[in-house]
Amino acid sequence: MANESITTKRENAALGVRLEKVNAREKAVHALMEGLQAMTKDGSPDHRIRIQAGAEILAYTDGKPIERKEVVNVNVDSMSELQARASASPALRRSLRKLLESSPES
Repeated sequence: MANESITTKRENAALGVRLEKVNAREKAVHALMEGLQAMTKDGSPDHRIRIQAGAEILAYTDGKPIERKEVVNVNVDSMSELQARASASPALRRSLRKLLESSPES
């Protein structure tokens, strides 16, 4: 009888944890759905929040799209070696162009 009481308490505790998770999930879904109706303080649609909420909903239902990254590592000892590598690599040229565009002029 004591074992049944302990088992019942454990089952009840486990059920409580599962219900809390369900409740938390429902709250999260409700918050995202409200986000689709978001308005700014002046009463106009808050498109930034609406887009974020829509993106989150799609990420959970359909999965996030693959985020592609391009990593360029270059170890060069001379300017001519850098030029040779840049002429053979469009990715390196893009990286160098971005670097030059973002650096302040002296």
